[in-house]
Amino acid sequence: MSESENRWETRVRLLPQNQESVKRFFNLAVLAWIDGNLDERELEFLRAKQAELEIPEEEARRILSLVFGGRQEPLAVATDEERDELLADAIQMVLADGILHQKEYEMLVALGAKMKLAEAEVSSRVEAAIARARLAKARGRWRLSARVVDLLFLIAAVAGIVLVDLFLFM
Repeated sequence: MSESENRWETRVRLLPQNQESVKRFFNLAVLAWIDGNLDERELEFLRAKQAELEIPEEEARRILSLVFGGRQEPLAVATDEERDELLADAIQMVLADGILHQKEYEMLVALGAKMKLAEAEVSSRVEAAIARARLAKARGRWRLSARVVDLLFLIAAVAGIVLVDLFLFM
């Protein structure tokens, strides 16, 4: 464990059963604050993660005060599963306000590098998340449920098969 992580852990007393959850929450808070602004959607996302990770209110406040007080470097994660969860949450966090700032992207790349991921891998995951967000926005705009979208894809697939059959048997 690095010296900076030791100092952080002495300031925020971690209980063994929630240490990884606190690290995950801390890393998300760093990413939310990296552009120097905490958007309401980012704050809602942090609150939801706080509840999901079962982090007490007092602990969350201490973590946020550390982040807002100048700590801007994410902590390392131990396992591939933690890495994937943190990166997925981090991407969702930076996209919460609808804008991917250059500083946020650079932080994602730095976080990925810390987790031994190439920039291309991080970029690929960010692009996939942006595509999912655009699809979700389109569904909301058109008010299409997942079932309707699936049905449209099925109709398109069947129509494609019928066209291929017509072409082959003409």
